[in-house]
Amino acid sequence: MDAWNNLGIIAQECGNLAFSESCLRKVLVARPVSPHAHNNLANTLRRLGQSQQALHHYQQALVHDPQFVQACINQSSLLRELGHLARAAELAEQAIALDPRCAEAYLNLADLARVRQRPEEASRWLDALRAFAPDRVNAQGTTSGTALSAKVIAACHQQVLALSAEGRHAEVEALLTQTLANGNGPPTLWHLLARALRAQLKMEPALRIMTM
Repeated sequence: MDAWNNLGIIAQECGNLAFSESCLRKVLVARPVSPHAHNNLANTLRRLGQSQQALHHYQQALVHDPQFVQACINQSSLLRELGHLARAAELAEQAIALDPRCAEAYLNLADLARVRQRPEEASRWLDALRAFAPDRVNAQGTTSGTALSAKVIAACHQQVLALSAEGRHAEVEALLTQTLANGNGPPTLWHLLARALRAQLKMEPALRIMTM
């Protein structure tokens, strides 16, 4: 099953999402209570635009492992895209309770606070992150600038999914680079940019984004 899992993840990174889904469903059949199997399949379904199915599998990942930090983050990010901001914030806070140094959760919470017109709360989350990971705050430009609207983020995400499914990674890179230059975007868009770079074997810039 490890081979199917690895193939599914590699196919996901390369934009071969239908094959990725097929591989990861095989893993889930063999390991129906594996939180990682649910989480990996959810990641692919999300990129396929199957948001509700993805949400179900993120939820199942947490059912089978309530301390699975990455599943909290992934579900929080998806719910933010779907407009369920309060629940997205709850899950990000849950991730911090499990791992107080989970930088992505602080960034998610700062982004959610900005979208909800709570600038002081956003500043508090960024200050908390700056205390142990100042580079993460500065690298993504979250200290200033205009937050992208939920509508812009959703539209960009759908375009990225469509382009990625066709293997048009250079266009994904261009789209995300332009979008992120126009305002502060959520960590999800940065991760998609890193994936597009990796798919083009641009490992150095992809690594810089993933380690910000």
